Amino acid sequence: MVSIKGIKANLEKIQAILDIELPRTVQDVQKLNGGVTALSRFIFRSGKRCLPFFKILRGEYPTWNDDCRQPFESLKRYLLLPPL
Repeated sequence: MVSIKGIKANLEKIQAILDIELPRTVQDVQKLNGGVTALSRFIFRSGKRCLPFFKILRGEYPTWNDDCRQPFESLKRYLLLPPL
């Protein structure tokens, strides 16, 4: 949000990012990948950040594990940072 005081984050958008839950099904992972793909031009090294999510879809990871949780939390933190 742009105002006289400068640029501020929209609290509703931040809350939406914070409310993203861990994917529990293959369809949830597909939705996550679709959302990241739509935003990929705004996410630095999106392919590297999201590689574990794509590995789940390819069958390299049989289930959601800590190798996926850490990149998921990292992606959420990255999306909350203001652009430089």
